[in-house]
Amino acid sequence: MIKNRVLLFSAFAFTSIVSGLHAQNASFHFVPLSPTSITAGDTLQLQVNLLTDSPSVGAGFYLNEPTNSGFAILNIDRSDSPYTDFVFTTSEITTALSGNNLLNSRNDSNLGGLVPNFGFPVTAGLYNLGRVTISSNGVLPGTYSLGIGPAANLEVLSSTLSNFASIGTSSINVTVSSVPEPCSFILVASAAVWLSYRCRLSQRSNKFD
Repeated sequence: MIKNRVLLFSAFAFTSIVSGLHAQNASFHFVPLSPTSITAGDTLQLQVNLLTDSPSVGAGFYLNEPTNSGFAILNIDRSDSPYTDFVFTTSEITTALSGNNLLNSRNDSNLGGLVPNFGFPVTAGLYNLGRVTISSNGVLPGTYSLGIGPAANLEVLSSTLSNFASIGTSSINVTVSSVPEPCSFILVASAAVWLSYRCRLSQRSNKFD
C-alpha cells in the first residue's frame, strides 16, 4: 500500500512539473443543439465544450447575458463531463425560487466540477462539459448575446491547482421573435376560407359558360 502511494505521488509530481514547463491554454466554446432563432417562451439547447492543451483537474464556468433579459437555465446534462465531482448539483443550479438559474447577468451557481482524484488529471483535448437547456419565457423580442463567463469567473485548473495562464471564451447570438397574436391566425384562416370559396364559385361559373 505504501509503495503504491509513493508511485502515485511520484506520477502526480511528474505531471505537475511537466505541465509547468509551458503556458497552459484553454478555451470554452458553445455548440448549438437547437435553432438559435426562437419564439418567446421556447427553449434553447446549447452544449459547452472545453479545449485544453495541457492536463487539468477541474473547470469552472457560468453562463451570462449582459442585459438581464430573463433567460434561465432549466436543465444541464453533464453526463459526458470528465469533471464529475460537481461544485453544485443540477437541482441547485436550476432552482428558480431564488433566481439561481437566471442569466442576470450570469447564473449564480458554478456549472463545473473537479476530477475525483487529483493524481489522475484529464489529458489535453476537447471535452463536453454539459448540454444546457435554457428558457426564454418572458424574454422580449430581440437579438441577445449569450456567453460563457464573464471571463474573470472562468477557471481551468492545472495539475498544480493553479489556473491556466490563458482561458478563452465565446458567445452566441440568439434571436427571439414575438408570439403571433391569435387574431393573426384567425385572419389567415378567414382569408384561406374566402379564397377557397371564390375558387369554387369560379369553377361553377366556368361549367355554365
